[in-house]
Amino acid sequence: MENKHGKFLFVLIVVNTVLFLSCSTMRNSGKLTNDFEIFFGSGFENDTTSLYIDSIMVFDNEVLNTEFSTGLTELQVLCKNGVLSTNKREGQSVVYSNHTRTLSYTININQMTVESEIDLKKGWFILFEKNKGSYDIVFRQFKQRPIFE
Repeated sequence: MENKHGKFLFVLIVVNTVLFLSCSTMRNSGKLTNDFEIFFGSGFENDTTSLYIDSIMVFDNEVLNTEFSTGLTELQVLCKNGVLSTNKREGQSVVYSNHTRTLSYTININQMTVESEIDLKKGWFILFEKNKGSYDIVFRQFKQRPIFE
């Protein structure tokens, strides 16, 4: 009788370990998370910019300038564990819950508005770039954090 309990306990421990490891692996690969980062890259020159994600104001009327050395602006957006924040406004964050893998965004640059959607399945790291001298915004997505030099 004791041998049956020992085998049952052993099987239970193995099953729980396998389930824990598979869930942990899925979380780390981004399959179960809606975390993301947004960077603003080339083409910004004294552009007054606002960003809304799923109708939530992330920032409003920030002046963005692309730095020559990095190809990025100073502003970054981070969504981690359901908290949406920027690196410029420490202490100011918004609770964000999106149960889909699609973000709707509205970006306003110098009073010109662009609206679109981003499918997070294609990447959790998002780079917005602006065509210099115009209001055309393009975005690229990466599954791994890009390295900017």
